[in-house]
Amino acid sequence: MNFTKNGEAVEVVVDDYFPTRNNRPFFSKGHGGEIWVLILEKAWAKLHGTYRRIESGYAYNALRDLTGAPSFSHILKKTDDIWE
Repeated sequence: MNFTKNGEAVEVVVDDYFPTRNNRPFFSKGHGGEIWVLILEKAWAKLHGTYRRIESGYAYNALRDLTGAPSFSHILKKTDDIWE
């Protein structure tokens, strides 16, 4: 998989072993037989060194790594502000 980390293109290669508990994926789960979710999560965890480092955070950080595009967060004081 290809990511952009700190403005630099990075290729991450993963194997087909996924963390499980009771024969089910331990972290994220796809719908039905979808495996792309597990592959994406494993590659992103490898990019950051461990699953623990991707456990929480802000969506804009993930989007920046996935797309390479600048991203940011905007905190709205009132929900009406979104339309302005």
